Amino acid sequence: MGNYKSNRTKKAERLERLKRKEQREQRLQAALKQKKHCKKKSMSTIIEQLFDRKLTKSDVHGNPILYTIYNCFAALSVTRNMRRRRLFKNILLHLNDKKCYKLLQDTTYIRAIAKMASYDTWVLRPIEDWQRNSHNMYKQFASLLRHCFCQYEVPLLLDKVWFQNDHVRHLWYLNVGIGKNIRKCNGLPINMTKKIAHNFMHAPEKLELDEALRYGQVLGMGGTPYTAKQIIASRLGRNNFRKEEFWEKVVLFFTNVSMLASEKMHEIIDYLDYARRQDNDYSIKGRNIDSLLRASDEWHAETQKEKANQYKIWEPCGVQEFHKKEGKKEERQTIYEIIELLTYKSLQQEGRRMRHCVGSYAYDCAKKRCSIFSLRYINHFGLEQALATIEVNLKSMTIVQTKYKCNAAINPKAKLVIQQWARKEKLKISSWVLKYDMR
Repeated sequence: MGNYKSNRTKKAERLERLKRKEQREQRLQAALKQKKHCKKKSMSTIIEQLFDRKLTKSDVHGNPILYTIYNCFAALSVTRNMRRRRLFKNILLHLNDKKCYKLLQDTTYIRAIAKMASYDTWVLRPIEDWQRNSHNMYKQFASLLRHCFCQYEVPLLLDKVWFQNDHVRHLWYLNVGIGKNIRKCNGLPINMTKKIAHNFMHAPEKLELDEALRYGQVLGMGGTPYTAKQIIASRLGRNNFRKEEFWEKVVLFFTNVSMLASEKMHEIIDYLDYARRQDNDYSIKGRNIDSLLRASDEWHAETQKEKANQYKIWEPCGVQEFHKKEGKKEERQTIYEIIELLTYKSLQQEGRRMRHCVGSYAYDCAKKRCSIFSLRYINHFGLEQALATIEVNLKSMTIVQTKYKCNAAINPKAKLVIQQWARKEKLKISSWVLKYDMR
């Protein structure tokens, strides 16, 4: 009798489980059917909802494009900046209507468009009149800028101001667009003569804005494009025009010097930077290239000795090293590794191996101004080859130099490995490195 009741109970439980399973299956099928019939929201609908604040931060957090648009709208107050919010919305909707999808899938350009919307009072033409003239998103953005703000021709180089958070430089673009001479604009970091202004406005488009200013300065003072390239590659290409009253005279000095190796120019500039910091009244007036070369060589030699005695070893900078294996079979595997150089001796060895002057970086490494890494390749026989010496600026966490032997550009494989390491460690790569140090 007991067994009979037990069997009945088990049967009832099995039936109950089957019933619950059928119910779950029915709910799942109903949900799938509902999802199939639901229409996906269009981009224009989402933009409207973001404008009306119907979508919250959590609604768009998983989508970097929508999250960027949300933040751009959030930065524009509903009460004080409604015109700007509406202009930003209208630009996005019009770009979507014109099928500029690549432009709308790039967060850098979305932020630039938001900056454009902040200058609503400068807009010359209705956004609805703009027509797409290219499939290239760079050309689309350039065309949009000129439609909104320009009555006169503006060099493509100046488009880069919209990727910077600099109100003064935005006004350079807007004023040049309505016909004002760049020399009359406020906030210029250099003395802008007519020749300098002309050469700046005709500088190569691949240069960054600060590089183009230095390029225009060198050519405007009578220098050559080669001299300009040398100076841009030195610390003067990235010093943000600090102490420009002194460095302007140095640039003028170098424009009158011919047949000077770029390495020696950079050494002299490093020496002058040291001399100026030691003596605020230091001047280049009355000096010639021979005396500066002698002083620079003596200072570098003395500095090397001091660094060898004072800065023999230092702590890691915090950026992790990188190891990558290639090849499926273990006996045929090759290894790429990026290692940090943490001693004066290792810097000297790297300098001798690669035939450049990285040994002079011991002081900067010890003071955590920068860190030096070496990219090495080890083949399946265990033989090691140095592919690149890498300088990382620790303040900006940017790779500012990558050099092969004799300061030559690195090869494409080394470039790929360095880019993978940079992504892993969240390092930026200087535009100068991408243009000149990487083939």
